[in-house]
Amino acid sequence: MTIVRDYFEAGYKVFGLHGTTKGLCNCGNEKCEALLKHPRVSHWQHTPVWSSEQFDVMEMTGQFLTGFGVLCEGYLIIDIDPRNGGNEGYDQLVKDTGIDYKKDSEFVVETGGGGWHIYYKHDGAERLHSHLKAYKGIDFKSSGFVVGAGSLHKSGNTYEVAEGFPDEVTPLPVVLFDLLVKRVAVKTGNFSAVEDSVTEQEINTYLSFVPNIDL
Repeated sequence: MTIVRDYFEAGYKVFGLHGTTKGLCNCGNEKCEALLKHPRVSHWQHTPVWSSEQFDVMEMTGQFLTGFGVLCEGYLIIDIDPRNGGNEGYDQLVKDTGIDYKKDSEFVVETGGGGWHIYYKHDGAERLHSHLKAYKGIDFKSSGFVVGAGSLHKSGNTYEVAEGFPDEVTPLPVVLFDLLVKRVAVKTGNFSAVEDSVTEQEINTYLSFVPNIDL
């Protein structure tokens, strides 16, 4: 069983990535800089959960041969890039939240560039920040995609599973959720303030109980 099949059978939305030939992306654009990270399909954002038959055909025709993308939809993936200070950013994140996420997560991937993808579940009901200035070199990805384990990296390395399996992902820790959740501005009287204790979802829930009044 290949690693991409592990993702598929765990319910992830996956799609193939272009390979390379003589250092150039197989997309046909000689200036393409997304080597081994370029989706084969143009509307990858709308990737469905494939049927078993569809997946089998994609696998047999080599669409996952050099690598595959994994939609972040339904997940929060901590993407650590050491080239941009991610190791220092991660140390600060661990210090501030009291959690070593590489040890806490049930599914961790070491990237081909020496970084990390740390997986958690997030239902997407609340919008989360994708970047925080305090944690350089880290993307908190709840949208877009990441490259899946087993894929090739332009360095010549491979993305490798460091911990667990794709179907063992656990919910996002509350302390990290609280750090990342986007708060909304609430207007009261003649001033605006950020209400830290009220989320956008909660406000929408409150408003749903307000009757419509025709004036």
